[in-house]
Amino acid sequence: MSSVPVAIVAQQWAEPRMLGRSSFDGLDHKGDLLRLHFNYHAQIDPEIVCKILWGFRASATE
Repeated sequence: MSSVPVAIVAQQWAEPRMLGRSSFDGLDHKGDLLRLHFNYHAQIDPEIVCKILWGFRASATE
């Protein structure tokens, strides 16, 4: 598992919010299959989750 945040899916939103990846290079591939891991954040405002993951992504690239 790559443990790289890719997108946030929320019931309140019409579509997932991608976290700035232009490709799926470096993610967990097995043949033609892209393996995903979902974290479920119950009762947390998805805007807060989005801000936290954007901060994680920014600090991971420094």
